Amino acid sequence: MVFEEIYGLSNLKQQLIHSVQNGRVSHAQLFWGKPGSATLPMAMAYAQYILCEAPTPEDACGQCKACQNNQKFIHPDLNFVFPVATNEKVPKLPKSNDFLPEWRNFLAQQPYGSLSQWLQTASIEQKQALIGVEESRQVIRTLSLKPVESIYKILLLWLPEYLNTNAANALLKILEEPAPNTVFLLVSESPQQVLPTIQSRVQMVQVPAYTDQEMTEILTHRYNLDDDKSRQISLLAQGDFNEALRLMEAVEQDYFGFCRDWFRTCYRGNFASLLQFTEDYAKLPKDAQKNVFQYGLELLRASFLYRINPDQNPKVIGESFVFVQNFSKIVQPTTIDSFYQILNMAQSHLMRNANVKIVFFDTSIQLYQIFRLVDANR
Repeated sequence: MVFEEIYGLSNLKQQLIHSVQNGRVSHAQLFWGKPGSATLPMAMAYAQYILCEAPTPEDACGQCKACQNNQKFIHPDLNFVFPVATNEKVPKLPKSNDFLPEWRNFLAQQPYGSLSQWLQTASIEQKQALIGVEESRQVIRTLSLKPVESIYKILLLWLPEYLNTNAANALLKILEEPAPNTVFLLVSESPQQVLPTIQSRVQMVQVPAYTDQEMTEILTHRYNLDDDKSRQISLLAQGDFNEALRLMEAVEQDYFGFCRDWFRTCYRGNFASLLQFTEDYAKLPKDAQKNVFQYGLELLRASFLYRINPDQNPKVIGESFVFVQNFSKIVQPTTIDSFYQILNMAQSHLMRNANVKIVFFDTSIQLYQIFRLVDANR
């Protein structure tokens, strides 16, 4: 993976490139960010730049033997460690090397992917994955050898928060006193869960999550979504690019249109129409059912922020913005908490597998009651 494949984050890219150009590559770095941020792609691109035989001031060349191997995730001087567990293929003492074909497929298909997606790819989703002490011993043996093709030898360790205590302790000495030209790149979604003894030995590199505006631009320009759909997905994804890609697969669902019509029907108290909405809602895929409530929350938030400061830069445009302008008259400081509680509770009930129709219709009645309260206090 090269830096060009990662949208934006130009300051961080330049910081990493300059560290290589100036010969100041820290031997142990921890890339951290929210789930769905570019932590793993950024660490991969950095590793490729370090190993590139003819790097440019902007990126790895992409043409040399090292880059070609890195693009296939088979460079002999780039080693991977990640959480694993036993399965039919590996019934005991699982290590990362046992799952390299699956890992390469995961990197190629889902570089922003989650742990659960990785476990599904590796056919170990029913197990508790971790990085064990045998893995650490293997790392020590591997890194004691000289590089095969490059000046550097790199270990990329994904999710160090899954190192058990014995495994972490086994790595401490080599982290503190590695062999010359050995680089550790750790990639974490929860750095606060990484053992303090590991944290104290690494340089922290924060990878910012994408803003809603950046996410909209990515979806519009790189994935050719129309602007309205891109903004809907950006609001739902909340900076999680992996979630945005998942939502793209169900892009035909018009969350704004559904929420707009639903809220209007609740406001009018048209119970016959609400019953029909309930039937329509129950036919949606489970993820879409959850997303309706989440998008409703985002519309509420946008409406409330517009009420507070109409001059701020809105996260919605076009028809969505017109709705937010009108809806802001109803979303008052005295009612915003009630709206949030109702929709959050609905999401909670869905996660506990409550009856979908009962949850939706009950939520609709509660919203209707809040709307009536607003009208009464005008």
